[in-house]
Amino acid sequence: MQPLFIALVAPKTRNRRGLFWTGALQLLAGGWCCLQATAQNPSEPVEQIRFTLNGSDQSPAEREKSLRVQARRLSTLQEVRLALELAEWLGPDNTSPNASTDGRVRAELVDRLSQGYRDILAGKDLVTRGQLLATLAERTRDQNTARGVLDACSSLVELLGLVAAGTDPDQGCHAIELLGRVPAPPGSLLHAYEGALLPNSPMRRLAVAQSLDELIRHSTQGTRVKKSLALERVVPLTPLVVTLCGDEQVRVRRAALDTAQRLSQLALQTIRDEQIVPAGVPESSRPEVHTAARRLVMDLAAKICVCLRDPDAEARLRAQRCLDDLLHTRDALRTRSTSGGDPLAKVLPGCLITLSEALRDPEPKVRRAALAVLENLGADAAPCSASLVEALYDPDAFVRWGAIRAVTNLGPAIVPEGPARIRLRLEDEDADVRAAAEGALRRLRD
Repeated sequence: MQPLFIALVAPKTRNRRGLFWTGALQLLAGGWCCLQATAQNPSEPVEQIRFTLNGSDQSPAEREKSLRVQARRLSTLQEVRLALELAEWLGPDNTSPNASTDGRVRAELVDRLSQGYRDILAGKDLVTRGQLLATLAERTRDQNTARGVLDACSSLVELLGLVAAGTDPDQGCHAIELLGRVPAPPGSLLHAYEGALLPNSPMRRLAVAQSLDELIRHSTQGTRVKKSLALERVVPLTPLVVTLCGDEQVRVRRAALDTAQRLSQLALQTIRDEQIVPAGVPESSRPEVHTAARRLVMDLAAKICVCLRDPDAEARLRAQRCLDDLLHTRDALRTRSTSGGDPLAKVLPGCLITLSEALRDPEPKVRRAALAVLENLGADAAPCSASLVEALYDPDAFVRWGAIRAVTNLGPAIVPEGPARIRLRLEDEDADVRAAAEGALRRLRD
């Protein structure tokens, strides 16, 4: 930029005044480049810490001493944050021989950063607080490089909750976004989230639903043990998701139903990874994850059944998908644990009535989703047999195709007229429907 900038003004600067302005412009351009480089590159103390972390020729005592000296030279919170974002702190799989040495210094930097953030969040300078929250929300979107920042924020949940429920909606939304990333106990998070559910702020309620979704999404990453711990951690937040599923704003309901589906998927993934529990083992002796999954299914199912009748088609579609995952979770619990009862026993009859009605929904995608649920139910879908036979004549080809599969799953014992009705689909205008009818009739003959 600098040569081009000077070239554009140089032809007009032939006198002394012009020479003066040429020199001034050169200084300004050079200064701009320096400022740009300073903004893009870490400070010298940060680079020294990086150099020490990468080095291996020092003894642990010398290494720790060097890191402490360099840490004292960090003069701003930004420098402390940049130092904590260095990936070299953790070493390969955190098994570096210097892990304990580095960890002590890192912990002190985390405490220092946490105290600095606490002072700003609790202070009266609203502009600085807003800038900090916006920066933290942006920097922590990549949780791998922001682990130090998130560790620093883990002791600030109460303050973040106060900001989330405060008068500034933008700051509140940034604080809510951070709550979904901070490694904190579910009890403190639940209290902070509940305070942000302001009746006059749908934007913040939407932010809570999205933040919960992010919290659950990141909880599912990792090994089976981590999934089990994650499930036990997020189950206490289920009542909050249930509340948001009944919000007056359709955008909030949609986001909450997405979160509910993610919860049910987490339960399903976790249960499938667990060992099978023999028959006769009492509830108190089963793995805690089984109890957590059963509780989650029961807490969500009643509300999801209500959401199947939501006036918004997209919300109905999301509710059906969530119910499908809950049914798979129920089946996984049956497979892994032969006692404990059906967690959907109380709500399933009502859900079946609603699903039968959904087969006549004006939206084809809602009818398709309802069929997918009923097909997976197998014989449990028997109360919907009349609606499934009716769906064989649906104007949507995919619905007809799904209805063939669902009626076939029920069999002639439940739907005596099923084979005759399916045979009519051999003349269907859609090739996939005709093929499904042929396969269904072969299966019924066998």
